[in-house]
Formats: sequence, C-alpha cells, structure tokens
Amino acid sequence: DVWGSGPSDVWAVGTNGTILHWNGSMWSPAISNRTDILYGVWGAGPSDAWAVGANGTILRSSDRGWNWSVRSAAGNHLREVAIRSGGLAVAVGHDGTIRRSTDDAVTWTTPASGTTENVMSVGIASPTVVYAAAIAPKRGINQKPAASEPDTAPSVLTAYTQLNRPAAARFGSFASAS
Repeated sequence: DVWGSGPSDVWAVGTNGTILHWNGSMWSPAISNRTDILYGVWGAGPSDAWAVGANGTILRSSDRGWNWSVRSAAGNHLREVAIRSGGLAVAVGHDGTIRRSTDDAVTWTTPASGTTENVMSVGIASPTVVYAAAIAPKRGINQKPAASEPDTAPSVLTAYTQLNRPAAARFGSFASAS
C-alpha cells in the first residue's frame, strides 16, 4: 500500500515489515522491527504515519518515520487504517474485524461489524461517521463458475456507522451496494 501527504512525503509498506519513505528524490527504508506483512499505510501529515498488517499489527510513527511503535499486535490480519484529528483511528481487516481507538491508539475496542467477510477499506467521513467496504465472494474460492453464471466478479458490501451510538449498540451493519 502507498500513502503520501505530498510529493516529498510518501510511505509504502510490504512484506517482512518493510516500510519505505520517499523524500522527493529517493526511497529510504524505515525500521519497523516487525517481520509481519504490512498491508496498509495512512497518515495525518509528514510527522504522523500509521501502518497495519498481519496478526493485528498496528504501528505508528510520530517523528517522520525514524521510530515506529507497536500500538497493537494481536488478532486478525488488518488491511487498512484511517485516522482523523482528535485521536480517532479505525483499522479494518479479515473476518469482519474492525478495531477503533478514540484516544490516539492508546486503547482499542473491537466493535461487532455485522459481517464475517474480509473488510478491505475504511474511510472516516466525520468524527461520528465511518464507511467501510468488504468484498464478499459469490462462491467459494476453489469453486468454478457454473455455465449459467456469467458474472464472476465479487459483490461489494458497504457499511457506515455512527460512532456516537451507545456502547451496547452494534458498530454497524453491512448492506449490499449493488
């Protein structure tokens, strides 16, 4: 995954904990001290970057990437993270996983997503509204399409949630976008 705040501040993540930074003229490795695959990266500016990956890994750097701290390292694979000023961070991943922090990643909750599909994308529209998308295959991965089934593309599920609901309320429910 790749994210940047400008032409001289671009981050990329990948296998074996790889984090690379583009400064406008060259790529430089950052030290993540992780061996997990990192799937997603996002930031709030040049000095605030986040990465997520396998085994629930959530990393954050608040010093232009010189140091990356582990904010979480347990649970399902996480595919993407979104952040917003005021300390709100939301990470999403496999098996319907949604992780949410409202205190700058000091503590995380795992609200129910209402799906067991892999949630692949997340965006924060406002402090109280988050959108997430999951890809739901129409059949098992090893099943061949029937002759009468011309459309083999996965269906896309989308969701939004009100983050200011009472704690007992469900995080959100997924509904078909197509």
